[in-house]
Amino acid sequence: MRTRKSHRESRGRIVVGTDGSHASVAAVRWALDAAQQTDSWLDVVLVRSPAIDFGWLGTPPIHGWAQESGLAGHLLLARLLDTVTEPVPEIVRTFVIEGDPAECLIAHAHGADVLVLADRGTGGFLGLRLGSVASACSVGASCPVLIVPSGRRTDLDPAPRTTTGALS
Repeated sequence: MRTRKSHRESRGRIVVGTDGSHASVAAVRWALDAAQQTDSWLDVVLVRSPAIDFGWLGTPPIHGWAQESGLAGHLLLARLLDTVTEPVPEIVRTFVIEGDPAECLIAHAHGADVLVLADRGTGGFLGLRLGSVASACSVGASCPVLIVPSGRRTDLDPAPRTTTGALS
């Protein structure tokens, strides 16, 4: 006997990764608009990486770090969503996950309709056109990956050309 899925179960699912950066806010805006247009769930995912939060020195986490980090992550997501939309629609679900950002986003997006990411986040290599997380997810995700360009200029971009008049 087949059972009919409820509307809640039949909704699609869009996953968007954010690190709180300006570029990732644009990705959240795009994903929210797409979720509202398609009546899909929107999973807003923040991945906290101890290697990044504590540096590369191998310093062990302090007692209670995971809980404090999770609370800080949820506060960051709440503030981010308040800047994008108010009130936050019921289709939005937030997740704070600890681990490698690319691996966690790929795992969370399994079975999603699309994974939305900014072209780059807060990583330290400013000249890159595509950040390491976006690059890894675009290769490893089992669903389509949409990369939202940040539109930022870097010092490595060529300066805009201007003309001042006739050639001599």
